[in-house]
Amino acid sequence: MKFQKFQAGIMAVVAAAALAVATAPAEASNCKFGGVTINCDYAIAEHGFSNGSLQQFVIGTDSAVWTRWTNPQRTSWSSWESMGGEARSAVAVKEHFTQDAILIGVIGTDGYWWSKYRQPSGTWNAWQRYGVSFP
Repeated sequence: MKFQKFQAGIMAVVAAAALAVATAPAEASNCKFGGVTINCDYAIAEHGFSNGSLQQFVIGTDSAVWTRWTNPQRTSWSSWESMGGEARSAVAVKEHFTQDAILIGVIGTDGYWWSKYRQPSGTWNAWQRYGVSFP
């Protein structure tokens, strides 16, 4: 009887250790892109605006969304700027009524989609939580 309890205890420890390994977060693959180190596990997203400028979105090594953009002639890039957030996915980009209004979204640490809206004027709203699918 004591051996069976001991064996059951060992099995419980082994099962708990296996679960801990299975749920441990993987190390991110980091690489250089445009002069900054990003999380290469996620794709680079970009959007072109009607004036010819291009905006790119990446996930940084801090898990935040980072962005940069070109001038309309696409001859120079801005510096990278953090948009905040804590992403567990690549950035999704959707036009929102016009080419100059976009919605970006990422899956957050809570498993829900979070998005920011860029108005045609170029200003951004705060992060907003959505449901389980990107709006």
